[in-house]
Amino acid sequence: MMSMDSATLLRWRQAIDRRRSVRKFTGESLEPGIVGELEQLCETCAHLPGGGVRVVLVSGQDAGRRIFHWLPGGMATFIHRSSLVFAILSSGLPHDPEDAGFCGEQVVLDACSRGVGTCWVSGTFSRKAALSLAGAASSEHVVCVVAAGWPDPGASVRHKRRKPFSRICDTPPDALPGWMRGAINCVQLAPSGTNLQPWWFEVRGRASCTPEVVLWPRKPGWASGGLEIGPRRIDRGIAMLHFSVGASSGGADGRWRLDSDSDRGAVARFSVEG
Repeated sequence: MMSMDSATLLRWRQAIDRRRSVRKFTGESLEPGIVGELEQLCETCAHLPGGGVRVVLVSGQDAGRRIFHWLPGGMATFIHRSSLVFAILSSGLPHDPEDAGFCGEQVVLDACSRGVGTCWVSGTFSRKAALSLAGAASSEHVVCVVAAGWPDPGASVRHKRRKPFSRICDTPPDALPGWMRGAINCVQLAPSGTNLQPWWFEVRGRASCTPEVVLWPRKPGWASGGLEIGPRRIDRGIAMLHFSVGASSGGADGRWRLDSDSDRGAVARFSVEG
């Protein structure tokens, strides 16, 4: 499912540590070489089983202006002067929201590794403009978009509080193998809507040679805090990508299965390949 060379893995792992959401950009165009490499990644990124989204790169300030409703002077209510937009399109497969997060975050980390700023946007944008500019088929709809471009050096950067290890995993870090501990550490840095961090990891069979990690929407027994909406499913796809990168960085390549525990509401399971 995940296949990348060691250089790409290192770049993505380092990008996880330094990535921050960027809402203000300079408006300057990215170099054609960078745009070309990001466009190629959009076409070749790894997918989750059962997912079938498309990531389409749309460049130019006009795209940013139309998708994010810029006001005169380049201002907008949310995104300012992005020169690039990644539109994530779905044809309606059941696991497309999770796949959108999984695929889109690959592009986000790769962009970050090149100094490009990004911001996930799931609601405050024009879906009609995004569909048109991305050349979507009549059967496709926009799951979400990612704004991108050179960050405005004068913009403030907010460091959001992250949940401690004990609030996202059922097992203390010193009781886990190093690769799994590192994978959960990567999830702690994953972006999510309103910083909700809607995930909980259960470790099964940690004494065996083939432990399994189960991803839940929340800690069993905790209230959901509202309806199970699409953006939260996108967030968990992002978390799954961070987990995969962290696991591979620790020498444990694995696979996510989205054949969830229907009785209890699990999202997916990760097991080491091999």
